[in-house]
Amino acid sequence: MAAKLCTGTISASLQDAYQELSETIPTQQQLGSDETSIKDNGKKHWIWCITAATFTVFHIATTRSREVLEKLVGKEFEGYLNFDYFSANCSFAWNYWIKAQYCWAHLIRDIRFLAEKHPDKKTKAWAEQLLDRSRKLFSAWHRRDEMSEEGFHRSMITHRDRFLELVRNPPSAKEAMNLAARFAVIDYVEGEQEEIATYDLSQDYFRFMFAVDVEPTNNHSEQQIRHCVIDRRITQGTRGEAGQRYHERMWTMIATCKKQNRSVFSFLQESITAKLAGQPAPSLLC
Repeated sequence: MAAKLCTGTISASLQDAYQELSETIPTQQQLGSDETSIKDNGKKHWIWCITAATFTVFHIATTRSREVLEKLVGKEFEGYLNFDYFSANCSFAWNYWIKAQYCWAHLIRDIRFLAEKHPDKKTKAWAEQLLDRSRKLFSAWHRRDEMSEEGFHRSMITHRDRFLELVRNPPSAKEAMNLAARFAVIDYVEGEQEEIATYDLSQDYFRFMFAVDVEPTNNHSEQQIRHCVIDRRITQGTRGEAGQRYHERMWTMIATCKKQNRSVFSFLQESITAKLAGQPAPSLLC
């Protein structure tokens, strides 16, 4: 009975508010994206989390591919998009000229792994130098309010160039070469004339230095998706499409209300009342 109420009346009452937020995603100037797995009738699905300044949208999909980003964020997205250096994210960014900001928390984790666990001494030393350069870079970035705009810009250029000089000269270990490849300047074919142009991959790690309010990590999206992970552990996932829609709408409503300092209970009550009365649903946009 309770399950039918959740996947029926309650889910339906949140449908319009959820759809309104989903349609607003591509218009935002700043977004974050993250994903985690969930089981539906024992089969692996994926919870996608798209965050904006005033709302968060969750979507359950059967795939972890870039197709989900094409659907949720859109191929024409013109803002900044924070996410980790995962193949689907990279493919989405490269194919549609998305202004990506890859997560430095993930990058530093990868560098630290090389510094602490890699058997090759040269690779360990190189990674330790990268960690040192990263610490100096972020030490300067966190002091940005103490600098003039010109001084801050000059400082960021210096720290970026010193990091690039180091990361682009890796030792011969495969893992070091793979990490360095994230910062390479690559060739690509441009236009009908098939002219060869170049693209500097490193800019997708350094946009936070020069764009207003762009964060260097994807921590916010990861924090938003945590309560879905807790829910997943308690419920053991969903049992069909109706359950998927209920969960993504409820998660979206709860996370967005919290961002807007609104009562989750009051919004849900208003939504159900409006649905039963045949009235327009309340909005989660502010």
